[in-house]
Amino acid sequence: MAEVSKPIPLTKLGEEEFIDPANQACQGCAGSIVSRMVSKVLGSKGIRAQVACCGPAFMNIRTPSIYAEVFEGAGALMTGLSRAFKRMGRDDVIVAGIIGDGGTVDIG
Repeated sequence: MAEVSKPIPLTKLGEEEFIDPANQACQGCAGSIVSRMVSKVLGSKGIRAQVACCGPAFMNIRTPSIYAEVFEGAGALMTGLSRAFKRMGRDDVIVAGIIGDGGTVDIG
């Protein structure tokens, strides 16, 4: 069973930003705020997987991001990436999908 990590206080996230401040997210978008916090927690070891939805509007450019034009393919995309990195011996890489409502609820 996976080990649950302890919560990280927001004050401990650090100053380094992984989301470009000039992104195309709507002003006050909760998705972009969550994406920013998740990217700070993952740091440089994180890879973001995106599918067709509003998420690519705030894709970061400071860490690797992968985009696939498949609404229902988020789970398959992340599974494939994770397995590929493990196969290459890169167990330190974390694949995370931050998918908007268009890629999870109404279409995916």
